[in-house]
Amino acid sequence: RIFMKNQDKTLNFEMLYQSEIENPNVRVSLYEKNELTAYNQTYSLVDLQDYLYTELEPTENKTYYLDKEITSSGNYELYSLSFKNSLFNLNGYKLVFDLYDGDNKVGSMEKKFIVKGDE
Repeated sequence: RIFMKNQDKTLNFEMLYQSEIENPNVRVSLYEKNELTAYNQTYSLVDLQDYLYTELEPTENKTYYLDKEITSSGNYELYSLSFKNSLFNLNGYKLVFDLYDGDNKVGSMEKKFIVKGDE
C-alpha cells in the first residue's frame, strides 16, 4: 500500500475474531523503517497517535487499544484509522496488530506501507 504525503488517508479494514480466549483485546502500534532500502528491514517504534486524527486509548509504550473488549466470536468488526499523512517522513512504515487475552499476547499481524512525496 502506498500513501501520498500530501493526501490524508483513512484506512478501513475488517477483522474476524474466532477464538475461545477469555478477555480478548486488540492493540495497535506503528513502526518506522530505520532506512528505506530492500536490504534493511529494521524498524523503530514511533507514537501512532501523533499521526492519527482518530483518538485511541493508550495501553503502554506507544501502543493503543484498537478494540478493548471484543464481545463476540465469529463476527467481522470494521475499524477505521484516519492518518495525518503530512506528518509522515518519506519512508516505509508498518502497523502491528496484536491480539491479547487480558495482558497475555496471543498473536500478531503486520500491514506495511510506504509514504511517497508529490510526483
